[in-house]
Amino acid sequence: MRRVIPNRAVLLLLGAVSGCLPGCLPGYLRMDIRAPQGLNDSTPIHFLVREVDTQQYRTESYDAVAMLVAQRDPSVLRAKVLYAKNKAISERMWIKTPGKKAVAVYFLFTRPQGPWKILFEPPIPYTTTIELDSHSIKPKSQGDLTTSEAPGG
Repeated sequence: MRRVIPNRAVLLLLGAVSGCLPGCLPGYLRMDIRAPQGLNDSTPIHFLVREVDTQQYRTESYDAVAMLVAQRDPSVLRAKVLYAKNKAISERMWIKTPGKKAVAVYFLFTRPQGPWKILFEPPIPYTTTIELDSHSIKPKSQGDLTTSEAPGG
């Protein structure tokens, strides 16, 4: 009889063999998204992850990114609709990262009231947590900086 190893066990084993901390897998970004109940006025919100050049990220408009929801191009790595009407969201996903390009994450709020996109430049981290407010990405405070994120750290 053949024994099947659960997916989580396989990921942990691969992480241990590669020398990563538990929860990381080389070539992938583990993204944890946390959002409050009533996100985006309790209406669905589109979420996109794509590979981009840094300059492209800095100059692209909200409308240009929103067009990718209906007409995806090869740069889109993941697209999903999030909905937090009756409860908060806590979701984990694995994103296969591109080789040398940056990874951009977009939350297409109906009425953005602050940051709606975030960029991860190479080397892409193994894990990240993105917390959302009702209408924006929650900015990290100075107390949230880790040694590797601090300037000169």
